[in-house]
Amino acid sequence: MKPIFENFAYPTDEEVIDAILSVPEHFADLAITAANVVPGVGAQTQTGIAGETITAGQPLYIKASDANMLWRCDNDADVFTPVCVGIAAVGGSRGQKILYYTTGSINLGATLVVGETYVVSGNVGMIAPVGDLSPADSLTYLGYATTTALITLNILPTGVLHG
Repeated sequence: MKPIFENFAYPTDEEVIDAILSVPEHFADLAITAANVVPGVGAQTQTGIAGETITAGQPLYIKASDANMLWRCDNDADVFTPVCVGIAAVGGSRGQKILYYTTGSINLGATLVVGETYVVSGNVGMIAPVGDLSPADSLTYLGYATTTALITLNILPTGVLHG
């Protein structure tokens, strides 16, 4: 009887390390249901123009060159003011008016942990618990969960990397 793995080549140490390093560092982003993102008590809003397709529940930035709203931020000072200004209240396409939350309580359309602090994730356009950031991620506080559905927004871009 032949061995099942007769032609199997074991990976080198370098291949194993490369495979481990290729796994994303961010696993706990919120699974937001855009249709369920709604205002709570004291939710304050502002409007902007979408510079790309936006989905309700995404953190938003303002593009410096044309003041359009974007959910992507590559921290390129020539292109973006890399400061989160709010959470998209609605979705829309490029050129459409976008409403976004800046303060107050909102239902993010996701299951939250009461008392947890939520931040802009290291994954573009996502929100995560603060403890799930990697040391290379910029730390921008979004708020804290008051129930399993509601977050009280208190956006604070720190300008520092998570440590």
